[in-house]
Amino acid sequence: RFSAKEGLILLQYFNEILKKLSLIDSNPEKILSTAIDLKISYYDASYVSIAEDRQLPLVTEDKTLKTKIHGVVKAISLEDLF
Repeated sequence: RFSAKEGLILLQYFNEILKKLSLIDSNPEKILSTAIDLKISYYDASYVSIAEDRQLPLVTEDKTLKTKIHGVVKAISLEDLF
């Protein structure tokens, strides 16, 4: 386990790697805040944050996640795409 400060340093480092890979320009503080507020993993929060920033629905089959993000981001299933 690591402290919140160490976690933030790690997240900022991870964010720099993503920028260099030109994948996304994420906001690690916002993602961490989303994870804490919604009581979801940082991994899930990163997708929620991207969907929210880009005003896109989040495609997931995770019913628990759908419940937790209700009102923040629209969640749809793969079935809804077809």
